[in-house]
Amino acid sequence: MRRRRILWAAAILLTALLYFFENNAGTLCLLAGSIFLPLLGLLPLFGRVSAAISAPDVCAAGQQLRGTVCLKNAGLLPLPAVQLRLECCNVRTGEESVQTVSVSLLPKEARRLAFALDCPYCGTVSLRVAKLSLSDLLGMARRSCAAASSAEVQVLPALFHPEVILTDTAAALPDSECYSAERPGSDPGETFAIREYVPGDVLRRIHWKLS
Repeated sequence: MRRRRILWAAAILLTALLYFFENNAGTLCLLAGSIFLPLLGLLPLFGRVSAAISAPDVCAAGQQLRGTVCLKNAGLLPLPAVQLRLECCNVRTGEESVQTVSVSLLPKEARRLAFALDCPYCGTVSLRVAKLSLSDLLGMARRSCAAASSAEVQVLPALFHPEVILTDTAAALPDSECYSAERPGSDPGETFAIREYVPGDVLRRIHWKLS
């Protein structure tokens, strides 16, 4: 921006010297154009622009947070260069990211700009328009505008649907009203696979009434 101002001043000086030596209508028009045309390009600095952030209230961790910023030209002048700076900060982790964009707006035009941010961690993500400014047609001057738009998004852990499988596993329970037909339990009163007595059998497992 400073370099462009220096070039403008040099152009005025050269055209002034040209008019001083030539002194005719053509050089006079050239001198007047080098002075007044850049001044007319400063009119967009008096425009009015607003920004509004639109984002979901909840986002899952590990996914991209997608939202939009609506820029609206409320004036009757075209805005050749509108600079927007969007800042994103995770309040829990302190992670920050910045996105900068420059667009042009026609009179009374509203434009939606989409953005996408990576959210690998949980927490509260704060979004705000940190800077909103207007530039002239030649980029020699800039004016900051009020930017009060902000939003907050809750980044939650990724959820999944649990899978529940119901099977008949009465034998696996420590206490059950049903007896297993495959293996004996620890209840001495349980009748299981009655056979003849073999020396070495545990006495407490003998069914005295049926033996």
